Amino acid sequence: MSESQTLAKLNNLGQSVWYDNISRDRIEDGSLKRLIDNGVRGLTSNPSIFEKAVSGSSIYDEDILSCSPKDFSDLDVYERLAVKDIQSAADLLQPIYLSSGRTDGFVSLEVNPHLANDTENTIAEGQRLFDLVGRENLMVKVPGTKEGLPAITELISRSINVNVTLIFSNTVYREVREAYLAGLERLIHNGDDASKVSSVASFFVSRVDTAVDSRLEMIGTKESRQLLSTAAIANAKQAYRDFQKTFSSDRYIKLRKLGAHPQKPLWASTSTKNPELSDVLYVDSLIGANTVNTMPDATLNAYQDHGSPALTLEKGLDKSDLHINSLKHLDVDLEGINFRIIDTAGIAYGKGELESVIEQRTYGSIDTAQIVIFVIDGCMNLSSEQIKFFDSITTRSKIIVINKIDLQQKTCYEDLSSKMKTFPVVKISALTGEGLNELKKTMVSSVFENNIDLSASDVVFTIRQRVVLSRALDILEQTSDSLNEGIGYELVAIDLRKALDTIGEVTGEVLTDDILDRIFSEFCIGK
Repeated sequence: MSESQTLAKLNNLGQSVWYDNISRDRIEDGSLKRLIDNGVRGLTSNPSIFEKAVSGSSIYDEDILSCSPKDFSDLDVYERLAVKDIQSAADLLQPIYLSSGRTDGFVSLEVNPHLANDTENTIAEGQRLFDLVGRENLMVKVPGTKEGLPAITELISRSINVNVTLIFSNTVYREVREAYLAGLERLIHNGDDASKVSSVASFFVSRVDTAVDSRLEMIGTKESRQLLSTAAIANAKQAYRDFQKTFSSDRYIKLRKLGAHPQKPLWASTSTKNPELSDVLYVDSLIGANTVNTMPDATLNAYQDHGSPALTLEKGLDKSDLHINSLKHLDVDLEGINFRIIDTAGIAYGKGELESVIEQRTYGSIDTAQIVIFVIDGCMNLSSEQIKFFDSITTRSKIIVINKIDLQQKTCYEDLSSKMKTFPVVKISALTGEGLNELKKTMVSSVFENNIDLSASDVVFTIRQRVVLSRALDILEQTSDSLNEGIGYELVAIDLRKALDTIGEVTGEVLTDDILDRIFSEFCIGK
């Protein structure tokens, strides 16, 4: 099967292939046009993709040099380069957009990530980008956060196409579908044409397996190993079933009669991270009508070479349900990620020995961190030293937290430097807990958006826990010596009980009588 035949068959099955990449090199050398001719029907982008494109080519140099530092911030330069490429790609896909009845042929451009928790500014930014690009087949990417949901509704009501990104759970996906339908209803109520707006819901796939498999490896049982690399596909299949229910409901049918389009599930993060798995696993397993699959170069090339197009999404749903239930039985939450948090002392801007030690240890922690949460006291003015320190952090994933929002603020978003504004900003009160849920969501989003490795299985102990576990180890070594010396099981059982009680100081578990009965049933003694 030729490259064009492979993608054509996918399209005939109702699944559109969107290219998960963009660069001016591919636009100007004609390779993007060739991909489109071979069956690619859309394109997605994000800041990371543009970063690679700009840093890996000299083709942008002229445009960059034309931007005076006095007149253009770093963010302005990025936007100028990105918009130009987006416009060119949109023009190439315009014929598909028109021939598909405005359901395909889109190019996606992401709103600034720092707006993930700011509804009003997300709306304003989405409108601004849509107007700035000036192409009706632009999709504005909006994260599926709590604050992003009403923004989705409002943008849809304004006939602005929306790509809802960073969806990992079916709970969030349910809210995303609701936001889309509410937007359509508002648009129609306003007297506008529902057929002129579309949306996709970007459901992340392989990164779910990366996160879940790390937990399953830590559990290390036969049952957990059998569930490796099953969570993502099972999760996506359940999402597709929910999609079908929503877009066959009476509520949607009324909208469809007025021209509305379904919000297609878009399978994102479809490159296989585990080298032991098929490099087309997350394509072949997720083919169904009214869906989109975004593929980076490696996945697209692999699928054109040896993909097997066939309807697969609706197959094995019972098995998928079983996988999800089995994960729940193992206490593996598809909606959560375990984080190892290191609380540094920060930076003391002095020249003493103590300050030097603090600075050394802080930078050491930062160098090994995958995410840096930069906490600012909102009751104090942001200093030049803080800005300089932030800029010195080379960790790719950074989150800015403005704390103490329960008090009068002296630092706000407008006070941040242009570099800082390119990263997510979350406002919290550590005292009242306000904003902490949003911070958790932002941390999770950062993990997946930046392809952070979740395979590490470090377990962190406090000093107290280390002391307790050391004591338990001593008891177990004593028990082992007792067994080797032939001491009776009754006495060994007592030592084992001591070890269990000691470990319980760490776990917080209370051993019930029936559990103890089973543990010591072979020793013919009381509990």
